[in-house]
Amino acid sequence: MWKREPRSNDAGKTFEYKVTEIAGDEKGMTYDGTEHIVKVKVEEVTTGEGTPQEETHLVATPDMTPQQVSFTNKYDPTDATLTGDSAIHGTKTFTGRDMKDGEKFYFQLTQTSGPVVDADTGEQDMILDQPQVVEITKDEMQNGSANFDFGNMEFSRTGEYKFTVNEVVPDGQGGYTETSNGSGMTYDRNICTVTVNVTDNKQGALVADVTYSNNVNSSVTDKAQFNNTYEASMNYGAEGAGGIVVTKQLTNRPMDANEFEFSIMGVANDSGKTTAEDANNKLSGADKNFDNTPAAADQTITMAKLQNVRFDQTDAGKTYSYIVDETTENDADALPGVTCDQTQYRMDIQVMDNGNGKMHTLTTVTKIKNAAGKDMTETVINAVNSDAQGYDAPTFGFVNEYNPNPATVGEDADDKIEVTKKVTGADSATDYTFTLTAQETEDGHISNIGGLNDSHQLTVTTDDTIKAGESQTKTFGNLTFTEPGTYTFTVQENQPDADEGWTFDDGNSDGTTDTHTVKVQVTDRNDDNEYDGNLYIANVIGSPVEINNSYKADPVIVGGDGADQQITVQKSVTGADSTADFQFKIERVDPKDNKWKNVEVVDDTFDVLTYITGGVKQGESKTANFAGIQFNATGEYQFKITEVDAAEFNLGNNRNGWTYDEHEAIVTVNVTDDNFDGKLRERCSGS
Repeated sequence: MWKREPRSNDAGKTFEYKVTEIAGDEKGMTYDGTEHIVKVKVEEVTTGEGTPQEETHLVATPDMTPQQVSFTNKYDPTDATLTGDSAIHGTKTFTGRDMKDGEKFYFQLTQTSGPVVDADTGEQDMILDQPQVVEITKDEMQNGSANFDFGNMEFSRTGEYKFTVNEVVPDGQGGYTETSNGSGMTYDRNICTVTVNVTDNKQGALVADVTYSNNVNSSVTDKAQFNNTYEASMNYGAEGAGGIVVTKQLTNRPMDANEFEFSIMGVANDSGKTTAEDANNKLSGADKNFDNTPAAADQTITMAKLQNVRFDQTDAGKTYSYIVDETTENDADALPGVTCDQTQYRMDIQVMDNGNGKMHTLTTVTKIKNAAGKDMTETVINAVNSDAQGYDAPTFGFVNEYNPNPATVGEDADDKIEVTKKVTGADSATDYTFTLTAQETEDGHISNIGGLNDSHQLTVTTDDTIKAGESQTKTFGNLTFTEPGTYTFTVQENQPDADEGWTFDDGNSDGTTDTHTVKVQVTDRNDDNEYDGNLYIANVIGSPVEINNSYKADPVIVGGDGADQQITVQKSVTGADSTADFQFKIERVDPKDNKWKNVEVVDDTFDVLTYITGGVKQGESKTANFAGIQFNATGEYQFKITEVDAAEFNLGNNRNGWTYDEHEAIVTVNVTDDNFDGKLRERCSGS
């Protein structure tokens, strides 16, 4: 401090002084620029007056006390600022898919504590009045990663500030809420605690030190770290889209198990970003090579494939391609009669991500080779969407034909359809024609028969005269059969012209010739029950067809009313007139001969006796006729006629001079049919 002793000549004077602080260069310090004017009055003052100690001296009196001459400096360091790289920041990673248009991720910074500014109330220094939210957009997300920060923050007080950073989503009401997993998205549940420690560097500035503590991603200590993952998947197989269905049909014969072989082979798809190996890795062994199951003839079997194929988000945007092929070779020894389908299909499965954890496919099937193995391009199934309503698994397949050599019946074959014509009663009067007509049935279609005319018929005609009681067999022409089955035919004699005495094949007497059925059973298996590329005639049922024509003339009647010929007995007497009644009997000469079956009586009341009554006068004979006898066939028929009891009468005692005639008269009836005009004719002799 500056000091000055008053001088004697200063008495009565007043001195003025300006007092100021000389500013230093300390950073953060604001120096007081006040100027104080201090007035000092100098006076002489005598003390101890009248005493030996009396003394006069000068007294200087300032008008301000030292307390009044004061200077106040203010130390105010600059605020600590977090900005740029030092701002509270973090990194977001997103794997599984690209962000969608309009999609955003949100992060919230919340202050949890600060330095106490009022010990009495416990009030803390809160930098943030409310949580701060920043967002990441699709454009900011590059290669699955984006950085974010919460911008500039200033701290004007030393102490410790704590914040939390967590991921949030809009709550739909203008605010934000915690994330929840869904639609394939798994959010990071990480909460990052950010500690900002503000200190004075004693150089006029506050400095902030920031530390990060991630409770989930704890290995990251220099920022807040959030890792979101997206997963999507679909089952292309049995429990999902159904895979694909490969069909197989073998025409014209049953298909045994494992007769035909198939393959599904992956191929590269450059535009679809897949290799053949990628495609094959999706397949099971049962997909790559497989055989057929058994089936009935013409039945189509289905073989479900790609039943275990799954796709996930890593497949999105890719196309997997395959060749589906029947690998069975045409082999006359292994599969005689079978023509194998050489069709090839290319199948392209485009995998699409719906963006909500679900996926769908667009499957296209293209025929690249036809059944003959020729290159072609034909879209069979066009980009069918597995998410489409009513979606069915893509279905396509192969058809093999079994075309065995036909079987033949007829003149040149071991098996024949024949007709046997038999005539009875007379030699045939004409040639006879027979017609074979194929019938359409479920078991045997006419279209499978070769050798028929446009009317589906064949005819055959007898040759020359057929002797009575004999027959002639004729064979219909060759017929070929191209499919197994039971084929039905009718055989009918063409209606002959009416001919008296003849009865043609007309068992039901309806006036037309009868229809006979012949069935030809054709099999596609040989005697060893194997398919060898040939059809065989297993059986011809109803052949030969037997057709009988008979001639029978109308019967002729001898005797009885109206007959042209009578068997007559005449009675005459000699020596005297007789008043007696006489009886005569007719009998067969040879009753055991078989010819008598063709003779019958006209009237059931037929009597083998005939009578002459009322006596007989000499010279006046009487006659009597026997009842009618019908002859149904030609031949010579002899009858014996006798007078009843003539011998017994002659041996009696009451003869009265009479002797009865005991002789046997033989009557011969010759029945002929010389003209074969349907009428028998009779000639009687001995009557």
